[in-house]
Amino acid sequence: MGPTEIPSQSAETIKIPTAHYEFGANFIDPNLMLIGRVLTDGRLNARLKWDLSDNFTVKANAQLSNEPHMSHGMFNFDYKGKDFRSQFQMGNGALFGASYIQSITQHLSLGGEVFWAGQHRKSGIGYAARYETDKMVM
Repeated sequence: MGPTEIPSQSAETIKIPTAHYEFGANFIDPNLMLIGRVLTDGRLNARLKWDLSDNFTVKANAQLSNEPHMSHGMFNFDYKGKDFRSQFQMGNGALFGASYIQSITQHLSLGGEVFWAGQHRKSGIGYAARYETDKMVM
């Protein structure tokens, strides 16, 4: 990047800076967090995290642009149980996902996730194992 040179009828060169600046605002509360940024090119980035209860959290993330097909949004719904965690995701472009992890023993947890990206006709599945002791996590 750098300054843009503007043609002039005189011998002088006019240079205009092309740096991007942003304006941001934050709101942070024990149960709610809102973060927003507006850039000079018109893009908006926004994030939300809302703890509806000790166990249930909603998250949202958005990038909005005036360029066609360049805006994105995603919602996450997280639930924390006594010995498990689950999450459901949905986003634009028909994106859906879910994950779940369960404590099997004091040291071993097993889980998995699935996703489907409808716009691209892609899907996936994954499995996970976690072993934890006082001295290591594997």
